Amino acid sequence: CTDFQTANLLRGSKLKVQFLLFTSSSPRCGELISVDDDIKNCSFDSSLETKIIIHGFRALGTKPSWIEGLVSAILHTSQVNVIAVDWVYGSTGAYPSAVENVTQLALSISQFISKLL
Repeated sequence: CTDFQTANLLRGSKLKVQFLLFTSSSPRCGELISVDDDIKNCSFDSSLETKIIIHGFRALGTKPSWIEGLVSAILHTSQVNVIAVDWVYGSTGAYPSAVENVTQLALSISQFISKLL
């Protein structure tokens, strides 16, 4: 299992975006999908719909407490891939810094989605 990162409040750290895959066969255990790896080397099922969860600003650098419940609720009602985007490092600290990081986050997510297609 891979869990969300915990960030410190130091500004200027890299985004360290992680993509965690949850499926009905592993609803509580996120599988880390590396942007550099082939998507075929993980449990991603391209025949299923995919839901992507992206948290927002994290003032204290902690894991969003609601992610686990949302993943569970989605997988309880649907057989889908659920991908949680962990960008705690880039969303932590001063709010203006987190806002500045959103463009880079969007590019990372866009590249990741392109791999899924």
